[in-house]
Amino acid sequence: MRTYRVDAPCPELGRVLERLIKEVGVGEAAAIRSKWRYIANDVANIAKMIGLDVISIADEAGDVVVTVVRRR
Repeated sequence: MRTYRVDAPCPELGRVLERLIKEVGVGEAAAIRSKWRYIANDVANIAKMIGLDVISIADEAGDVVVTVVRRR
């Protein structure tokens, strides 16, 4: 599974999602890691519009939020 990091506030999320869409094939999953919880909420809100399904959102040690998505 590919992992993408969002290390800065907007517009980095947009650039990360653009890369993800180009690099992840249909049916494949990818993880988006960020230290900001709102990134997971933003991904969940826009996922369906850009052809993604949110599989899970989980907090990891070290205050990292991991959002797993699958490309439709």
